[in-house]
Amino acid sequence: MRGQILTHNHPGGVTDGPVELRGISFSEADVELAAFVEVAEVRVITAGWRYTLRPPPTGWNRDWWQQILVPEHNLHRGEVLADVIPRMDRGELTRVEGAAFTIHETWVRVAKALGMTYNRMRVRP
Repeated sequence: MRGQILTHNHPGGVTDGPVELRGISFSEADVELAAFVEVAEVRVITAGWRYTLRPPPTGWNRDWWQQILVPEHNLHRGEVLADVIPRMDRGELTRVEGAAFTIHETWVRVAKALGMTYNRMRVRP
């Protein structure tokens, strides 16, 4: 699959609530597979969003995933959770909202830190 586009869907999650909750971004396993097979882009389609992620200009592979991306992902996920958990405790976010926000915001930060291209676009209702 090297150089190809890998597209899949995430059919679960909220389908009739606010668009912000209609689908979750990439799982770590999604990105691990994309790096392992060295695709040019990975996409996730949900009920509310289309997510895309491209590797940094230097490319990605399994070693890069393990040595570079995993530590960076863990760092940023921890930072996001440090903000999200108190907001959920105060009732500002539900658990579903907190999970959706955490996953999306973590990929935003990881992509910026590693020179990847990450996008989230609304799907028309």
